[in-house]
Amino acid sequence: MSSKLFILIVALVVLQQSISAVEFPRIAVKSPFSITTFSSKFPQTCDPVGIYTVCTTCSSTMVCIQGDMTRKACPLDKPYCNNNVCSTTISSEYGCTPDPLKCTGIGFYPDPKACQFYHYCEAVGDPSTVYDCQPNNVFNAATLMCKQRKLATDCVTVTCDPGKIFQSYGTSKTYFAFCSGSPVGIEMLKCDTNYVFNGSGCVFQCPKEGNFAHHNPEKFYECVYSGTKLVAMEISCPEGKEFDAVIGICLTPSA
Repeated sequence: MSSKLFILIVALVVLQQSISAVEFPRIAVKSPFSITTFSSKFPQTCDPVGIYTVCTTCSSTMVCIQGDMTRKACPLDKPYCNNNVCSTTISSEYGCTPDPLKCTGIGFYPDPKACQFYHYCEAVGDPSTVYDCQPNNVFNAATLMCKQRKLATDCVTVTCDPGKIFQSYGTSKTYFAFCSGSPVGIEMLKCDTNYVFNGSGCVFQCPKEGNFAHHNPEKFYECVYSGTKLVAMEISCPEGKEFDAVIGICLTPSA
């Protein structure tokens, strides 16, 4: 092997490794598929002879017993029908994608059960738009980009614990979930800027010294050091004034 060929091979290996470590920007292709689009490809009737189970949609099964059929929706902990059984893994055989989320805010949200998909919400209460990452990639909620899946822990999903009101989304302090048990299923939630999830809701956390917006426009948070610890004090604006987050003081609201 010539030295030039050896150098070329080494360069290609280094380039491949560097590319695999780069996260893709949040412009993944909007999925052209929906669960209903492919429903006609699923079997809808049972054979007259035989005992078996088959997927009838991306999220339901059909039990066939000598021609008689019983349809069953997959449960929340295994919401997808894959290889004719309910599973935590979404099927690619029929081009299945997750259902849209019920939007609880505006912006990007991870899918609670399928880590290669994510959602964008334009308005509260609207259904989300579903997007998918490239093959062998997962959505990274910390960067809002798709990254290569290298470890099992890279695939973050929500597990519904009936003993908890809100469910964690991995180790995220921004995203969390509410398992409603209703047809809506799992609702994805996120904390506002400067707020973090503490297991029971979103609480304010000082990013630095200064004044910061409160959910109540007639109040604000003042962040100061107490010794070496940065603490927040809730301050009320003078009567008739509201906090202006841009300049950090209370002003009389314009008519």
